[in-house]
Amino acid sequence: MFEKNLENQDVQFNSGPSKSSTLAGVFLVLVSIALYMFFIKGFVSEVEVKASDINDKQVKILEMKNKIAEITAAEQKWDVSTEVQRAEVLKSIPVGLNQDEVIQDLVRIAKLNDIELNSVSFGRGSEGKDGIGSLRINSSFEGNYSDLVGFLKEIEENGRLFKVNSINVQVNTFESSSFERISFALNLEAYYQN
Repeated sequence: MFEKNLENQDVQFNSGPSKSSTLAGVFLVLVSIALYMFFIKGFVSEVEVKASDINDKQVKILEMKNKIAEITAAEQKWDVSTEVQRAEVLKSIPVGLNQDEVIQDLVRIAKLNDIELNSVSFGRGSEGKDGIGSLRINSSFEGNYSDLVGFLKEIEENGRLFKVNSINVQVNTFESSSFERISFALNLEAYYQN
């Protein structure tokens, strides 16, 4: 019976795809191309904007470099920065040796920072350029660590130009307590104008 039913029916097999599946495939390809173009165009325009921005910034950088080169050339030609620096330095270098003022400065700075000035000795230093000379100073002080730091900061900020050549520090710890006393020796130079 089964065989009879099969013989009576014409079974038709399609040898190719149906029209609806072909249209669906073409439609999907077109949709994917449209989406691809939509996203790519967005990225392309974004890249173009970024490239334009980079070019603008490179032009500005080049302009700034040219301006810096012009200013540097002008400074060298007219020696502007050196004269300004020289004027600033000369403000902190008094005229004349005035050893008594140097002693007064050291005593004042020591008192401000609770440091005991034990000894001070002087000697003439070298004669520098443009009539600038130096006074070599060897001094010894006593205090604690924070006082030493404050003293050195005050030396740097003082109206007179000092240059610290060397510092020798000795820590004295008392056995009966944890109290520390620091002895330090400074070798420095004070500058003056002839």
